[in-house]
Amino acid sequence: MIAKIPAAARTVTGAGAQAFARFFIESLNKGATKPDATALSGLFAPECKTCVAMDKSLQKLKAQGERHAATSIVVTRTNSLTFRTSSAQVLIDVEQKRVKVLNSEGSALRETASGPGTFVMTLSQQGGHWVATKLQTAS
Repeated sequence: MIAKIPAAARTVTGAGAQAFARFFIESLNKGATKPDATALSGLFAPECKTCVAMDKSLQKLKAQGERHAATSIVVTRTNSLTFRTSSAQVLIDVEQKRVKVLNSEGSALRETASGPGTFVMTLSQQGGHWVATKLQTAS
């Protein structure tokens, strides 16, 4: 199963790569707030270790009956670092919000960390759409 990628995030342009990066983070947020263990399905390649870890964290939330009370990662800006028709790199500035992690009864178990951050997402065109192949924090 693959997530429904918006048309803007499917275009083979720098703007399309940026839209895909935003969609990826939005999907992560939706997966954490529902919870939905399939929110990132089809959006990353197996070699993207950070993506695999994010996917596993969504699976763990779902399995434990936990969810985030609200959106925890807000994309504040994206910028194309490189673009080719087969691959791209996008800089993603984010603000992580402190939100409660709730159990199935709605009781708070813990809170997420807060603060600014920057990711670099490497993308490639696979199967007619962008796929994250690497996601790392920028130094």
